[in-house]
Amino acid sequence: MVLNCPNCRHALRQVIYEGVVIETCDHCQGEWVDHSEIERINQARDVIFSLKEAAVIPGAKKSVPGTIASRDKALSCPHCQIPLRVINYAYDSGVMVDKCPQCGGFWLDKGELESIQMIVETWEARDSEIKARFAPVLSRIREDVRQGVQDGRPRGNFIKAFLYDIIQDK
Repeated sequence: MVLNCPNCRHALRQVIYEGVVIETCDHCQGEWVDHSEIERINQARDVIFSLKEAAVIPGAKKSVPGTIASRDKALSCPHCQIPLRVINYAYDSGVMVDKCPQCGGFWLDKGELESIQMIVETWEARDSEIKARFAPVLSRIREDVRQGVQDGRPRGNFIKAFLYDIIQDK
């Protein structure tokens, strides 16, 4: 079955991108990526982007609030034929993409797939840094939770401790 581009209605062509088969539009250069395909692409790492390349992507630097891009027309899923929804990829990446609410596939405008890859790579690098920096604090919190109630006051669970304090004050 030939899929048509949601943006310009030209036929989509299958290509291999980072070892994953995706559909691309030769006319507008957008890409259709199934939900499972985008995960596999982000895990593949056939191409690693430099810090200089990642620096030009707003979401690769930090979380940025996304704004819904305006379009002249609503786009429809090439598989399901239902309207795509504009979402901020990974909730706060700043990369606004079109997602099918039924099959979970993504329509990515030119350059958005690379932007997503750069952002994921940057986040994963920061994740290791953050885990290392906060490991002692997390260890203390885990220990507090394991100990449960100590000194007559629940520890490790803010809500329980808060409610316990209210009850004790009465």
